Amino acid sequence: MPKGNFWNNVNKYFPWVLLIASLIFGYKCAKGNDFLSYYDVGLNFRALLDNIYISGKYSGMLNHYPPLFAMLMVPLTFLPPLAAGYVFFLAKLACVICVLKILPEFFEDKKIPAVAFWLAFLISFRFILDDFKLGQVNTFLTAFLIFAIYLKNKNQFWFSALFLSLAISIKIFPGLFLAYFLFKKEFKYTGICVFTLLVLNLLPALFYTSRYPSLLTHFVNESILNAAADPNSGIANQSIYGMLMRYLGVNPTDTGEIKLVNFASFSFEKIKLIYYAFSLLFISLALAPALKKNKSSDIYALGNVFLVCLILPMVVRKSNFVFVYFPALMLFAQMFKAKTQKSIKALLLWLPFVLLTFTADGVIGRKLSNLAEAFSALTIGVIFLIVANSVNLFTSKK
Repeated sequence: MPKGNFWNNVNKYFPWVLLIASLIFGYKCAKGNDFLSYYDVGLNFRALLDNIYISGKYSGMLNHYPPLFAMLMVPLTFLPPLAAGYVFFLAKLACVICVLKILPEFFEDKKIPAVAFWLAFLISFRFILDDFKLGQVNTFLTAFLIFAIYLKNKNQFWFSALFLSLAISIKIFPGLFLAYFLFKKEFKYTGICVFTLLVLNLLPALFYTSRYPSLLTHFVNESILNAAADPNSGIANQSIYGMLMRYLGVNPTDTGEIKLVNFASFSFEKIKLIYYAFSLLFISLALAPALKKNKSSDIYALGNVFLVCLILPMVVRKSNFVFVYFPALMLFAQMFKAKTQKSIKALLLWLPFVLLTFTADGVIGRKLSNLAEAFSALTIGVIFLIVANSVNLFTSKK
């Protein structure tokens, strides 16, 4: 069989195989504990509790998302938890299918090199699987941001702003996309986004009326201030904050085999200051390309915004790394179209591919995977991707 026919058959039949397997897998995903925490907070909002950020009936977990997200979950609470979880899963799967449908539109020739598609899939597969299995929301966020960029490129600013505003309203850090467009002096689009964002986040006030400011206070205390008061140094936290807490302070990793991973003994407050300095550095790397007058590099600049949004929050779980798919796809596609996969520059892309793909417990075993996560392999992999993207951006022609 000719080589080209093999890849054509893979591309033709694999999506159907994946779809059928996903529908079966959906039963397990529907029982994900993270989804149950969303269901619980929806119930709390439906009951109009003064504080919806309490341990839930079904999950026993605290939810950390803004009130708008709790309000959006309310319709699902009219279904039994398992049925609601499956609907949530199907909606997520529909978003994935829509993303796959529009991805070729991001390329001038409307074509994605097959090898680039599969490498991007491999680098993010474990995280997508984790997100689905836990019933997390990161696949939605990634899809919403891709929809926002796609619709903006089509000059459908209002629909684009709706998806971007939803993403920001759920996890806040996608607000960096709004800052990027502001730096690009796209004031009309930025204004539409700000207006949409305000309207969306005032909707819960229709139900809570004068109690809404108090509910927002509970959200800030639970989701922002509490996170800043804790080292969050367990290996499950793969953010820059978690990495610095493990590296620079005598903070536990929450695993028996690897109690400490530290190269210094700085105080908690000093490490936080270092984290804020790193945050400013990475935010600058994400926003600086907005000052370049080169529309052809926009898609790669936005890739860096994806990656910085991923690692800057104080708490980042593995399922959050779904965000790497889009920037990785753009970088791999560019590399194979330019046929530079054997260059020194390409090494900056192959290194994160190894760190993000081959540190999974299914590949190297749980103990080695724990060790890799204790040393922040995932965080370092994303930093390499940011460096690869930045080198690409700042060496490209204006």
